[in-house]
Amino acid sequence: MKLFALICVPFFAVSSFASVIEFHIAPGTIAKAWNTNSTSIKANVGDTIRFYNDDSVVHRLHTYGAPCEHGPDFEPGAIFDCVTTDVYSSATDGPLYDHNYGEAAEVWFEVTK
Repeated sequence: MKLFALICVPFFAVSSFASVIEFHIAPGTIAKAWNTNSTSIKANVGDTIRFYNDDSVVHRLHTYGAPCEHGPDFEPGAIFDCVTTDVYSSATDGPLYDHNYGEAAEVWFEVTK
């Protein structure tokens, strides 16, 4: 008679939870950079970057589809949620910017998997 042993190894899936990263556009930013390379917004794909417009003017995040969709105009006091769907590195791909003020109004990201 042959004996067979069945070994059961429990498998536990490790779930990862998306985070909300808060970023405040400072009062007086207007057409200047929102941040710098050294203060780059760090996130993982799937995270939400929540932008608070603490400035006195309308802002609009310009992207090319990464790390999130192109943003809408958001008024002073408003919030815009950038749900990250793709990796993006401003250090290698260049900073994104405020659509309403052009490339001088840089926005720096480091979004990884």
